[in-house]
Amino acid sequence: MDTLKIAQSLQTKYVSKKFDNDAIKSKNTYLSESIIPSATLVFSGYGATLQTSKGELIDLSSMTVNCILGQNDPWVNANLIAYLLSGRPSFLTTRLGSDFYYKVAKRIIKVTKMPNAVINHRQCNGTDVTELAVLAAYRHREKGQNKLVSFKNSYHGQGLTAYHMSGLQLQHKFLINDSPVVFLNEPTNTQNIDAVTKLSQHDLEILQNLEKISESVFAVIIEPIQVNNAVNTPSKTFLKELKTLCNKKKIALIFDEVQTGFGWLGTMTAAERFGVYPNLLALSKAVTAGNGPMAVLVSDKKYQDIPDGSGAKTNGADIRSLVASYAVMDRLMGISIKEIPAGISDSLAKELTKGLLSQFSLKNQLFQKHLEDLQNFSRGMVERINGDGLIRGLELVTKKGIHDSKLTAKLQHALLDNGVLVRHHGHTLIFKPPIVITEKELEKGFDKIKKVFKKYI
Repeated sequence: MDTLKIAQSLQTKYVSKKFDNDAIKSKNTYLSESIIPSATLVFSGYGATLQTSKGELIDLSSMTVNCILGQNDPWVNANLIAYLLSGRPSFLTTRLGSDFYYKVAKRIIKVTKMPNAVINHRQCNGTDVTELAVLAAYRHREKGQNKLVSFKNSYHGQGLTAYHMSGLQLQHKFLINDSPVVFLNEPTNTQNIDAVTKLSQHDLEILQNLEKISESVFAVIIEPIQVNNAVNTPSKTFLKELKTLCNKKKIALIFDEVQTGFGWLGTMTAAERFGVYPNLLALSKAVTAGNGPMAVLVSDKKYQDIPDGSGAKTNGADIRSLVASYAVMDRLMGISIKEIPAGISDSLAKELTKGLLSQFSLKNQLFQKHLEDLQNFSRGMVERINGDGLIRGLELVTKKGIHDSKLTAKLQHALLDNGVLVRHHGHTLIFKPPIVITEKELEKGFDKIKKVFKKYI
């Protein structure tokens, strides 16, 4: 086939450790200032390790949000290559059908365990799907319901609606001055999701305030973990009580799982991890593990009637992203032995048979141990470890015990310069290592972190 011959002849063009220095020097000419990247240039990667112009880099943030399988997962890459070589369409308008529409939708419903659900998937991002969830809820509101409830310090994206419903994005809202969004206090952070706890007085007041305005509320949108708010993690008790109140008052409950969906907590969704299922669940990014744009709204069938122009976009059918998503589910959940190709390594064959989620407990324990060891090493600089599973936040303080976002930013940049990629927001370093990270990669990464921390403690 010509495609295969061309690809083989062009492969050396992309397998290179050389960079166009003239292009790099003039990057300010070509790139908007807001997206000029680090001076660290990447030329290859596998799993959680990247090879760069500055040496080896350990990715402990999964490219900031989405690459739960790290770089160049062999199963996902092989499925994409095979599909591209098959001659099947790479893109279809939503006015035409593909069996992958149904295969992916059916499987997502199965793995998310959402009851009585339907799927709306499209070639979009996290912002689009959170806004779509709100639109669907608004479309089916009860009489007199005209308010949306969100939470302080929340983050739901970068679109016009997202600006109005994100506590952290209010500074960017534009065009519309008045907003029907009511912001309640964020729930109390818990250090242990599995702990059986009573509602805190703070959380009780949140629910009481919601009940007071409930007759006018059509939906509540919440992140099961507020990653950009020091990785603030509510208790199971709070989310269960929130769901009970929403059911009682006929309010749609929306989970924004752009950050938490598809394996980060050892389950396919945070809804499963908390044991609380919303009416609408928004997924994106990790759905393809960085192998193409895709957003997925999983909802009760009640909410499937979405207005034209929003529910059936012409850019909703990138078949390559659907193929990638199906392959990602293979990796996380496992496939039957008869589907395992002959001649592959024993380790990959074992992973494909059992699924990577079967290894989650061990990876989580190793990760937790390194975080706690770093906290002890930091001599008080790491005040607290927040989050769950592979989503963690280290809240940092100065020697005087003060939260300092400038210190955190300096640390994040220093870590990048010394071969470790993590995120930061405010006074918190945010960790999201890919599920494929090895024990050796964790050790390398945290050894590098300690060397940088030592200069600041």
